[in-house]
Amino acid sequence: GQPPAPPATPPPGLCASLPAADSPPARLRRLSKLELEHTVADLLGSTAVAAVSAVEADTRALGYSTGDERGVTDGYVDRLRGVAEALAAEARKGLTPTAIEKLGTGCLASDGNARACAGSFLVDFGRRAYRRPVADDERTLLLEVYDAGRALGTDAGSRFATGLEWATRAILQSPHFFFRSELGAPGATGATVTLTAYEIASSLSYAVIASPPDATLLASAERGALATAEGRIAEAQRLMSARPERFRSQLQRFLQEWLQIDFENPEWAKSTTEYPFFAEAVKAGLRTEADMFFGDWAAQPTLTTLLTSSESFVGPANAVVHGVAAAGSIMTKTRLDPGRRAGALTLPAFLGSHAHSDSSSPTLRGAAIVKQLICGELPPVPAVVPPLPAADGSTVKTTRQRFQQHVASPFCASCHEVFD
Repeated sequence: GQPPAPPATPPPGLCASLPAADSPPARLRRLSKLELEHTVADLLGSTAVAAVSAVEADTRALGYSTGDERGVTDGYVDRLRGVAEALAAEARKGLTPTAIEKLGTGCLASDGNARACAGSFLVDFGRRAYRRPVADDERTLLLEVYDAGRALGTDAGSRFATGLEWATRAILQSPHFFFRSELGAPGATGATVTLTAYEIASSLSYAVIASPPDATLLASAERGALATAEGRIAEAQRLMSARPERFRSQLQRFLQEWLQIDFENPEWAKSTTEYPFFAEAVKAGLRTEADMFFGDWAAQPTLTTLLTSSESFVGPANAVVHGVAAAGSIMTKTRLDPGRRAGALTLPAFLGSHAHSDSSSPTLRGAAIVKQLICGELPPVPAVVPPLPAADGSTVKTTRQRFQQHVASPFCASCHEVFD
């Protein structure tokens, strides 16, 4: 399919009140676990990804899954060593006679030929692993590792394979592999620097598809095509089209984290007294609905559709929440009552994430919209907050009636009029 068009220029004045965004500081960013999985898959194939399972899960810095501001602990180093050893052994399996011949003529004919072929392999593999060309001094050091491993072999084939396994392991334990650099050219100083072409390529690719730059993007970096906004937009659109499943997955993850949808939070231990229909199967159905809603939206993403569409996905597990009958045994795209469902902010996944386990919460939903959608700041919660009246079915029968107390009190209304 065609990649989405670049965003149109906003109408004059629409963003006039927003402060100018500061450039992020120069930094090193550790690959997130998802980025590491995609990087390994692109380097060594999908079967190698299982080795990454040993790496610790991401934390959500500022609410998002990222490797930013993640250091390197002793435990991480130990796990990374194990991953590198497993991946290097996997890479060794690919050194078939046919693959070796592609590295050069007569690679196993002599030790000199083998070392030259190893150098070719390490320059190519290192370029893809480091997302930039391998420097001459790096090539020299990697060949020294190759020589050390090669000495353990018993014949020409095993010497060559063992040497490359050792050198590959060194590449996969290098900070140039599991960190992304945003430091600018060597010698650049200051909190803000101009990224190199290869840093731009990595930043663009990991942002759009959570993956390393492919050969085409690296070639664009090499010839300076990423120096302009037009060049970067063209490559971003190409990546969306070339890897639609990863682009869709990246959008799904971003949107759910942006809207703070998290089914692992304690709010999702819903009370079956208040919600008799709730069960783990219902929760799983709502999770699937959110995934499918955002995945479907990603095929033709517009802000209007995201925030106003009355279509969602309904199946036997979540039909009870929508008050409709499922059309079949699988989740099906269904047009719902537009008076009740209009876009992502009315998805049960969003509403249930910004609620309590035993009640809904207009306050939590409104606060999420203020913070996440319009980037507003909320004042600190007062030290003493009077409780709301219970919905006892007598004088107070609805959530709306309970929350009227917020705006009835001047002390509360100053804030709650904004987000309730």
